[in-house]
Amino acid sequence: MTVLKDVVNHLELLVLEKTTPELFTFHSDCPPWFYTIYQNVVGKPEASMHSISAFNLSLMFPFLAHYLEDAEQVWQRKEAAIECDKSGVWTEEGSSGEEYQFEAQALLIGEAKVLLIENLNAVFEDRHAVYQKARDIALLNEKLVSELNYRQRKLQHEIEKQLVREASVYEIRQNIDKNSSAVLVCQADGGVELYNKALIDIFHIEGDASLVKSSMLEKWVSEAEQNYPEINRVLRSGCYWEGEFETTGLDDEEKWIRLSIGPVKDDAGEIAHFVCVANDLSEYRKVSEDWGNLSDYDFNTHLPNRRQFWRRLRSIFEEESEQGERAALLYIDLDYFKRINDDYGHFAGDFLLSAVASRISRNIKHSDYIAHLGGDEFVILLRYVETNDDVMNMSERLLNMIAEPIALDNEPIQVTASIGVAVCEIDGFDAKSLLRQADLAMYSAKELGRGQVRLYSEELEDHMPLRRQRELELRDALAQQQFRL
Repeated sequence: MTVLKDVVNHLELLVLEKTTPELFTFHSDCPPWFYTIYQNVVGKPEASMHSISAFNLSLMFPFLAHYLEDAEQVWQRKEAAIECDKSGVWTEEGSSGEEYQFEAQALLIGEAKVLLIENLNAVFEDRHAVYQKARDIALLNEKLVSELNYRQRKLQHEIEKQLVREASVYEIRQNIDKNSSAVLVCQADGGVELYNKALIDIFHIEGDASLVKSSMLEKWVSEAEQNYPEINRVLRSGCYWEGEFETTGLDDEEKWIRLSIGPVKDDAGEIAHFVCVANDLSEYRKVSEDWGNLSDYDFNTHLPNRRQFWRRLRSIFEEESEQGERAALLYIDLDYFKRINDDYGHFAGDFLLSAVASRISRNIKHSDYIAHLGGDEFVILLRYVETNDDVMNMSERLLNMIAEPIALDNEPIQVTASIGVAVCEIDGFDAKSLLRQADLAMYSAKELGRGQVRLYSEELEDHMPLRRQRELELRDALAQQQFRL
């Protein structure tokens, strides 16, 4: 045991066991940094300390106050050796003004409720330098991808304008033939109308017959749906869609692409064409993955992106869960966000997204999981949900917090959000269905007038066909001049 204690001391670890609701017992020697922080915050320590109250521990490390709530969820479960996600690094100040970097972790070992607190000072600078180097490379990579995305959206818009004014096939070909982005223009049913050489090169398509035979639009939508369950709903409603996902060329080579799909409507308001623009991001992804999966984060909001969110969501439904354990998903979409970009520019839009992300992060528990899906969409995953009312109350608080004015160039800007909520029992359910239900509830919240929260119910499944029917009837009524002022 002496060797083990020496190892623990060398690693700068403080090992505590929660022995009563208000008391932690030491299972390691108290390191010098513990005494200096104790003296700075609580007062002169005893010569030999064997335990510390939960109150004094929270006084010493205020950051731990919220983390201990998450730790309790680990300690209250019956299985052994279950880990809680690490707390993340935080900073404390010693009695002489020196700074310490700490990280905590909760464990259930047998019946022992263990809390580890590690001093990272010895390795923090090296870890920070490596991370900063990786971050610089990833940010440069992200900038290149952003520029590529901008060019992709611009090309998409130009083609859509040409189709609306019924430009000649020759004129459209002139616009797309030498472009490095893959372009595919389809009819509403996926039938091929136009494509360029980049599409052939990127996906190794052999001739027109092969392209026509395999509907690339249908293939892409099917592949994207694995990460974007809402894609069919978005396209059916005649809205623009874009996203990144893994695909395979016709030679079965795996690729990571960014795809945008823009519906073009005819005079009657029906979808006549789909304009698809794709770029191969495989090399960009490889660079990011080589630097520690930094591609799993959005560098504007500093939140996990859709890719990491899907991994987290699927893992919850794949792991064993207690019978009756419930989870909830909050799908948050900012209202009229496009107006901010149009009126103030994309830099203002990025600032607003970053501010909203920070507000949401500060108002959820450590055990709750937040991600930025892209654009103006966020999700929050809640575990161990007790009642639907608890989730709805939290959603209302988030709505009020998001709606508080944000200073943009000294001008207060107010933005609202629509939130869709889906709750399920983990056992027997699946990740894709939970996200689809939350998305459907969010869409319904927008129809209620925005700035609303809507809880998913089966009634919403019948709402989309009825809405499309109403649109058709309104168009017929306008054509037949059945409205009177």
